[in-house]
Amino acid sequence: MKNWLPGTSRKEGTRAHAQAAKSWSRRGEAGYCPGNPAAIWYPRFVIVVGVATWVLCCATLLFQRPPPPVRYVPGEIADHNLYSEVPFRYQDMAQTERLRERAAREVPPVYLLNQAAVQATLRSLEEVFAALRGPEADAGAPPRTADSSRLAELALQIGDEGMRSLERLAADTARCEVLGELVRDSLNGGIAETREIGNLEGLVAPHDHVSLLNDAGGTARMTLRRVSDLRDAAATAAVVAADFEAQSRPDAAEDPEPLMALLKQVLRPTMVYNTEATERARREALAGIKQVTRFVDANETLVLRGETITPDAINRLEKHQQELFSRMRGERGALGALQPAAICLLLLLAAAYVLHIVHPGLGTDRRAILLIASVIVLQMGLTRLVSHLYLLNYGSSFYLFPLLPLAFGAMLLAPLADLRVAVVTGVLCTGLAALQMRSPEAFHLCVSGVLSSLVGAGLMRHIRQRNHLFVAGLAVFGTILLLELVFRAHGNLPAGVLGRALLLLLLWAFVNALGTILLLSLLLPLFEFAFSLTTDMSLLELSDLNHPLLRRLQMEAPGTHHHSLMVATLAEQAAEAIGANALLTRVCAYFHDIGKLAGPEYFTENSAGGNTPHEGLQPRMSSLVILNHVRQGTQLARRYKLRKPLREAIEQHHGTSLIYFFYRRAKDEPGHAGEVNEGDYRYPGPRPRRKEIALISLADACEAAARSLQKPTAGRIRELVDRMFLERVREHELDDADLTFSELSTVRETMIRCLTSMLHARVAYPSRDDEHPLDKTDATTRLEEPGPAATGVVPGGAADAAG
Repeated sequence: MKNWLPGTSRKEGTRAHAQAAKSWSRRGEAGYCPGNPAAIWYPRFVIVVGVATWVLCCATLLFQRPPPPVRYVPGEIADHNLYSEVPFRYQDMAQTERLRERAAREVPPVYLLNQAAVQATLRSLEEVFAALRGPEADAGAPPRTADSSRLAELALQIGDEGMRSLERLAADTARCEVLGELVRDSLNGGIAETREIGNLEGLVAPHDHVSLLNDAGGTARMTLRRVSDLRDAAATAAVVAADFEAQSRPDAAEDPEPLMALLKQVLRPTMVYNTEATERARREALAGIKQVTRFVDANETLVLRGETITPDAINRLEKHQQELFSRMRGERGALGALQPAAICLLLLLAAAYVLHIVHPGLGTDRRAILLIASVIVLQMGLTRLVSHLYLLNYGSSFYLFPLLPLAFGAMLLAPLADLRVAVVTGVLCTGLAALQMRSPEAFHLCVSGVLSSLVGAGLMRHIRQRNHLFVAGLAVFGTILLLELVFRAHGNLPAGVLGRALLLLLLWAFVNALGTILLLSLLLPLFEFAFSLTTDMSLLELSDLNHPLLRRLQMEAPGTHHHSLMVATLAEQAAEAIGANALLTRVCAYFHDIGKLAGPEYFTENSAGGNTPHEGLQPRMSSLVILNHVRQGTQLARRYKLRKPLREAIEQHHGTSLIYFFYRRAKDEPGHAGEVNEGDYRYPGPRPRRKEIALISLADACEAAARSLQKPTAGRIRELVDRMFLERVREHELDDADLTFSELSTVRETMIRCLTSMLHARVAYPSRDDEHPLDKTDATTRLEEPGPAATGVVPGGAADAAG
């Protein structure tokens, strides 16, 4: 590597590079945790979590309902022949439904005998006969207006001769009783309305009978009558008149027309259609029809090529698949249960190995391991639940794949862990989902799952606003829909079926995306809290400068607040240059010096006129005050419940660097030469472990030291930054951070450029009035006035004492 560290010999540079390379080589060793020599490898924890994950995933694989073998929809045209591989029985739903419809049609309508109409008709007949007999025959009876009007109307129809014939009949009590019995029998036998008879005769139904519910005798009984035998009032009157004439004595025979006219006036329908009784009879008939079971032998045709797929065909295919699955499982025995478990174990081991390759430090992070395991189990349980609910309600799995939330796990992990971890987990969950389905179209499922996981994880990686969730959901929706259209691009669906299928595919894909968005919005905060993680959305909330701690910093330590903003700008630019998390870097830089709130006047940037309380303190006491701001910052962070990355930035941004200013002053005091303990002037650490915190540490040192330059020219700034970087490398402050020398070089150039722009000089503004020459003098003086520590470059940790 090119030795870019200025001010050092080639030998010194090589030694620094070798030390850093040695540190980097240790990162790949088992049991090595960066920055924490006491940390150990957690094999027992990893094994326990891995076994638990495997067992739970196997549970979702073994306890399942096998899906149908072919993803047809009703109305689709079969593109090839399908044959049975094993003999099986299935319930012929179509034939059973036809039998039930026939049984329902054959159930005769049920009519109820209207007893009130029977009694009212008999009473009307008696009243007419009483009126025909005259008042002298029924002395004391009140006149009946209704009978008088009826007789008058009847007289107009039959004439005087007919009325005399009826009067003679009314006077013969015996004949009246015979007529009354005939009328009573006809009424109890049922008289239908003329319109109802026409409706019954016009029905296409195969039945030719009706049921009459007759409870005239006090016990309900059902009488079955032929439709052709039903009579209305007029027909009944003719029949009764004919029967009455046949039973009369030859000497007493009369013209039947008057009697028929009378009966037509008196008789009324007595049959009333009973809906409840009819439906009850039909339900009883349906209950008596058993399911039609058919037997299909092996090698028989299930579906012919070119045949239109019906619901019955889908049911037949599903039963065949279930029988085939059951026989295969019975033949395999324990091996059939071990096979998916073994495949699941291999997939988990392969994913763990890939994760170890792409993320070497993952095996030492318990929270990360538990997070990934939880997401895998949650993803598998969710996939199993959705598929089970779908297959319980639908016979075809045509719309199942667009409904499976295969991208959920990757989208959940992307903002919580890392894009590489999310992608590997998404691919693993897709493979396990394909193993769950055991479908011939597993390739289709894998392609859909992998692509939707890639798209979802990529968009969720740096999600910063809640509405970004909907953008990611819409992208996943579009990906799923596009893939389904590509896989369904064949001519087996007729136009009507194709339009309906595309509409349902659109609906299920949208339900998938919407459900995933809602679950993510609910689970992201819960996972952040449960695993003490921080997403970009949480960081954006913390980046608000109105945060209580930042407001205190503005009011109580404005110099420190300004310094933090400058450090945030430098570190954020450097993070952008090397691809680190710029938002995390900026937010951590805002809070890295909040510990100075405990005594802001002890830090040069907050002292007026350059005078600090350190002038009356011993070097050791001054160093204690400076060192204390890290501990005070940590306490404030815990009190205000700041996220873990911010607390780490407060603890680690100085690492174990030396407060050189006071250390040198202590050594220069008379009588202390060689007696000063360097450890008393070093920060307790730990050293920066995150790439972002290392950038804050470098930016903090460079910005504070640059304030001490008398004339911050580009050359001086470059020399200063080179010294600060060299100092950090020599003291091994960057050994535990995930930074390469190439990235350090980029960071160095970025900070030089930013500091040069931030500390550029301005020309002196001339006075507008020559009468006030002091304006120009003051401006020039302010421009060339040295900083608080204008004695030169203050290396390392001396920045906190110097400004």
